[in-house]
Parts: sequence; C-alpha cells; structure tokens
Amino acid sequence: MYFEYNLPKVMPVHMDISLLSHYGAFVPKIISRMDKLNIALDITGLDGASFSRCAKFMFDNFFEKFEKCTPEALAEFVMIIYDGTVAEPRLDWPNATVVVDTAFVRTEEWEFIRMLGIGGSDAAVVYGISPYTTKRELYHNKCGTPSAMSLKPRTAVFARGHILEDKVVTAFCKKTGAKQIPETRMFCSKKHPHSTANIDQFIELDGKIYIFEAKTSIAENVFAWTNDQVPAYYLTQMRQYPAVMDDDRIAGTYIGCLFTKDFILSDVYMGSTFEESRLLSRLVERDPDAEDELLTLETDFWEMHLYPNILPPPDGDPDRDIEAFRKYSGPADPKAGTISLPLSTFKKNIEQYLTLGKERSQLEKQVESIKARQKDYSLPLIESLGIATVGEIPIDSMTYYEVKYSPRQRVETDLSKLELAFPEAYAACVTCNPESSRVFYLREKKNKLI
Repeated sequence: MYFEYNLPKVMPVHMDISLLSHYGAFVPKIISRMDKLNIALDITGLDGASFSRCAKFMFDNFFEKFEKCTPEALAEFVMIIYDGTVAEPRLDWPNATVVVDTAFVRTEEWEFIRMLGIGGSDAAVVYGISPYTTKRELYHNKCGTPSAMSLKPRTAVFARGHILEDKVVTAFCKKTGAKQIPETRMFCSKKHPHSTANIDQFIELDGKIYIFEAKTSIAENVFAWTNDQVPAYYLTQMRQYPAVMDDDRIAGTYIGCLFTKDFILSDVYMGSTFEESRLLSRLVERDPDAEDELLTLETDFWEMHLYPNILPPPDGDPDRDIEAFRKYSGPADPKAGTISLPLSTFKKNIEQYLTLGKERSQLEKQVESIKARQKDYSLPLIESLGIATVGEIPIDSMTYYEVKYSPRQRVETDLSKLELAFPEAYAACVTCNPESSRVFYLREKKNKLI
C-alpha cells in the first residue's frame, strides 16, 4: 500500500501511563487516516505521488472536512482538483521500515510519534555530546513523563528552524544545482527498530543520492563552521539518517546552514533576515563503522533505560539535570517537613562538596585580591580621562591600547510607589513567581541542647 504505516496499536510499555488516553486518541486516528487515503487512492486510479499531492492540499487547507469525509468523497475531491500533471514519484527504500507518512500527520501527532524511537536530533544526546539535552531529559521525553512544573522553553529557536527549513533547501539547490527527491515518510531501522529517521530532504547531485539536513543559526555562531568544520552535535544526526536507511545508493549527508538575524518578542518568533548567498554547506560521507556504533548505542540506551524504566545516570551537565529534576518532581513545599537522609549513602558527596567549597572560597579571595590590585593600576588611567569615556595610547604605527571608562545606565523601579499610585497597572504587570529558582547549601550544624 502506498500510505504504509507501522505504528504499535497498543501503547509501548516505556510510555507513561498518563498518556494512555492520548495514545488511544492519536494512533487509531492516524491509522484510520492512512487506511482512508489508501482506499481513496485505489478509487481514483491515479499514481500515488499525484494523488498524494492533491490529498495534501485538502489536508492542509480543509482539515476538518478531510477528517470527516469518506474515502469516496476524498477520491471525488482529488479528481476535481487534479490537473493531469503527473507528480514525480518517490523512491523505494527496501532496507528501512516505514513508520508513517508525516505529510498527513499533524504537529501534535508527530510530537507524540517521536516518542516511539530515537531520532536524528536525539543522536547527539545518546552519544553524550549534545549541548542542549541530557540523557535524563531524553529519557523523560521518550517516556512522556508529565511535567510537574513549567520551566521556560526555548520555543523561538525551534520555530525559526521549522519555518526556514525549506529556505535552506532551496538555497542549497540554487547554489549547487542539486535536484530535490520527494519524500515525506518517517522511517525506522530494520536492524535497530528504535532508531528513526525523519529526513529534511533527499537530493540528487552529480548523479548521486544524498541526504540533506537543513539548519539555521544566529550569525554569531558562524565560527563553529570555519575550516570546513561541522559542529560535533550535528555529525551524529548526519550519520543517523543513512544508517537507518541502510542503502548503498546514499553516498553521504549534506548539511546546509543559513545564518540569521532573528526578531523575537517575549520568546515569540517574529521572523528573520538572512542572505541565501551566505549559505554554508558541508558533506559527510558514509562511514559504516561509525553508523553501526551510533545505532548500537541507541539500542543499548533503549534496552537499558526505556524498556525497564530506569533513569539514566547523570552525564556531566548538572545544571540541566537539576533543571530536569525540578521540572518532573514539582515545586518546593516548605511545609513538607525535614527529610532524614542516611549518612552512609551521602558521606562521599558531603565530604567532596564541603572540600570543594573551601577550595572555592580560597580561590574567590585570591580573585578579589587580584581585582583590587587591578583597580590600583587603573586609577591613574581613569583620572587621566577626566570626563571623557575613551582614550588611546599608541604602541607603534600599527597598534594602540584603547582605554574606556564608560557609564552604564540602570533603570530603577520603586514598586511600592507604583502600587500606591497605579494599583491596576501594578496588578496587571507585576507577578510573583514562587519558584523562579532554588538555592542549595550544605553545612554542618550542632543539635540544640534541651
């Protein structure tokens, strides 16, 4: 069948029980949708690519009508708008399993389906080189652990990447003459079924087939791409996709990045400016050993942690692990009372923490002493500037020292006065977050004598 799917009809055991009703709502609906598409396709007698293009128009623009209509009504709609143009067919990928055609999956459904496997954007996490996510966070994401409290997400950055994805692909094709190969399906590996691939684009260039991964980043990050480099956390993603497809026709993976200036208002993405001509692209050729190593690590992660529901150990980013703990454990309860903890379990942690605290205190005193000495040497320079903020001291004909003593503006708000003068504005604009952060400390104390 053209609209193939391989979705578990029963919710996998690794997923949190709280998701049972969502799973029962999402997955049967997607399966029913694919079945309807296949029946309608047979009725029309069209080739799959041409039918899909017309059905996609209805799905995107008249979703409620699409969901309610019968296969016969869908087939009739497709034949009405079909203009006789034959769409380019997609390729067959016999060595990978189709999960679902994501062209006919809504965003919230796609986010849910991602929990069924480890995708390309997760690969760096399993490999231990992601700057954004820890293994513990990935574990919670795949289990669908309910959030006990809300922490501010980085939604604007992800919105930019999704919106500009087609722009990156178009810019690369203009620059290189590459041809886009149609594909909208999500795949999983036959050898490692928990490793998935949701590919941005297949391309044909110089008679060879490549996978293309589209990225965007702020202009300040261009240094990470110098000397033909690719940021390390992207390399795993570029290995993942050809590994999942497991097809010798794929020569490698191209990655292209547009560097943008973003307009963000209160973490809401408003748009970006960029220059197509400044697109950077890199090629990573196939490496079967590296690909197999990556998918094996993902299988091990799944079998060691997700199947048995065992939280992974910390992996070197304590700030993010602490943040994940807060997110999933919930806000502090000052009325919960004092918890008694066993010394034998935490003796090493306590000793090391207190020892490091003493070392840190000594180093901070040294830093403060150095700062004070620097101020002694800066005083004559500051006095020489007078009311000016910038000075220059020539070294030779080519170089000089720049001296600055610049004012910094600070806006101060008297909230008590604001509340008295404008109580309604105060109430509308001032909010109190009972737990914007939490502070940890450890010290030795004496029991009180009775």
